[in-house]
Amino acid sequence: MYGNPLKILTVDDNPVDQKLIALALKKSVDINFSMLTAATLTEALDTIQRDKVDLLLVDLDLPDSSGLATLEQVVAAGHNLPIIAIINSSEEDQGVEAIRMGASDYLIKNNFPSDMLIRSIRHSLERKQIELELREARIQAETANAAKSNFLKNMSHEIRTPLTSIIGYTDLLADMNETTQSQKKYISTIRRNSEHLLVLIDDILDISKIEANSLILNPRKCCVAAVIADVASMLRVQATNAGLSLAADYTTEIPQTILVDEMRLRQILMNLIGNSIKFTNTGGIKVVTTFLRQWQQDKPAIKIEIVDTGIGICPEELPALYQPFVQVDLSSTRKHEGTGLGLAISKRLVELMGGKLEVDSQLGKGTRVVITIPTGPLNGVEMLAYPGESIVRNNYQEDAAISNKLTGIKVLLAEDSADIQRLLGAILTKAGAIVDKAGNGIIALKKAESKLYDVVLMDMQMPQKDGYETTSVLREKGYGAPIIALTAHAMIGDREKCLSCGCDDYISKPVNCERLIELIIKHTTPISNQTVESDEINNPVSGYEIPESIVSGYADDPEIADLLTDFITDLETRVETMWSTFTDKRYRELQRMAHQLKGAGGLYGYSMLTDLGALLENKVIAKDFDSARQILCKISLTTQSIMAGFGNTNNPVSNDLSAEVKPITSTV
Repeated sequence: MYGNPLKILTVDDNPVDQKLIALALKKSVDINFSMLTAATLTEALDTIQRDKVDLLLVDLDLPDSSGLATLEQVVAAGHNLPIIAIINSSEEDQGVEAIRMGASDYLIKNNFPSDMLIRSIRHSLERKQIELELREARIQAETANAAKSNFLKNMSHEIRTPLTSIIGYTDLLADMNETTQSQKKYISTIRRNSEHLLVLIDDILDISKIEANSLILNPRKCCVAAVIADVASMLRVQATNAGLSLAADYTTEIPQTILVDEMRLRQILMNLIGNSIKFTNTGGIKVVTTFLRQWQQDKPAIKIEIVDTGIGICPEELPALYQPFVQVDLSSTRKHEGTGLGLAISKRLVELMGGKLEVDSQLGKGTRVVITIPTGPLNGVEMLAYPGESIVRNNYQEDAAISNKLTGIKVLLAEDSADIQRLLGAILTKAGAIVDKAGNGIIALKKAESKLYDVVLMDMQMPQKDGYETTSVLREKGYGAPIIALTAHAMIGDREKCLSCGCDDYISKPVNCERLIELIIKHTTPISNQTVESDEINNPVSGYEIPESIVSGYADDPEIADLLTDFITDLETRVETMWSTFTDKRYRELQRMAHQLKGAGGLYGYSMLTDLGALLENKVIAKDFDSARQILCKISLTTQSIMAGFGNTNNPVSNDLSAEVKPITSTV
């Protein structure tokens, strides 16, 4: 039944016990064995190394070792061999601990008959075989998952790269004055189909991330009314072409901003409203929004209903809608394009946000989809009175009118694809930028070191030296200009990988040209172009008064409490590092750290850190290092106040800047 023969090593310093074990084994009719013996732990370890042993019977009390220490060394040397521990009758607790440490079973010395020994050996061999099979299965599953992830990454890269050229060049052609109407029609068709292909790719990547529990939300303050208006505006052309109406309405006043992942909320609405248009032949679609002051656990929420007059769904078919790649029936699958992922993705995204998605439908009468999403804290948030679809973007949102103005901005474009080089070069030049190009990381490195650029666009996959290595080398050398990653990879972790090597931001291919221009403006426009008063020139932090304690605007939000804790824990070290870079005159690195502080402060609810980070960045760029030092002092004081407000210290913070201000632990 078992291997021929099984080689069993008995480790026992008593020759009588060794013989009794051998006699007990000989009574078995289905175990063919040969037995090796060892009287000490040292002998046993030598035998394990020298001979191919199949199973160990180990007395834990030996002349040169005793108790669980014996087992620990045998397990370490046994290379996953099945081990049966032999213990004294008074030490049965030791047997339980032995199994926890890796033994397959245990027997009590001088108290096990032959059949018990045989049964224990069988159990140990079978258990070890199952463990090996499970380990192999896990390795195969992990290998398969890794292969799937690599395949999806490579697929994303291979498809997104040509899509960048297709979409970008159609935009350029469509804007040419000499383009004929027929050509514009063909161009429009190419672009529409390219965008559809991109949606399919993104759906497949999203469902992969969700199923792997690796999709991470990025909640920020956003105007839900503006998002609904944007989505309705984008999809109204599609609805009108289908002879349908599309309207947005509000039944209550709503918060001006809520805490939510704006990109994912937009994706959910695009999916759900797009589905309503797709499955509606006559009538129209209405998007109705309501503010719920008390929802689950009495927390406020936003309820958005998408109601259509479409073909509807039988009640018994509703559960299947939430399954990936499933559509209502074969006729729908043939008639309507798509992956069948939209509703499945939307439901899971809503649930990740702590919300709920429900579908109510009647065959031939239409469908009502309701999503309810928590708003997050609303302290200090103004209410919009029945905003309607005419809502305009507020001043906290970026003005689209500036998205095509890059006049005079010097850009280094590091990209190995000649097509994308020409495309992005044409788009950026048209927007007024001065563009220099590099075809690989080595050239990009040389150009960045020899010439001053306002921003670097870095393709992360290039020959000779890729974007990750090139960016890391530039940052190690103190290069301070913003670096925006360009990558055809859009899987989970790719953005973090780009940022961790030193990039300031990230955009995936195919590149949305408006989004790219917005990012360049974001990272190259000074925070304030306002007139500076004379006293601010002399003392750049004179306008800021620091309270004894500062509390984050998100302090009452349990969903980001852990993130806030991590940020504050790291803040002290971050400020110390800024002081050391200032002292060492590594000003480019200090500029980059100030830029990061500017972005992080407001994100975590500390607007004063954002203001001070922006001031420091501008003063370093202007080489006004005396002012930079004063701002660093203010940042140190602000950090102490933040820690006091968070409960990490009870020491009040002085607001007197006339005194010599020391950094948190460093000296200047």
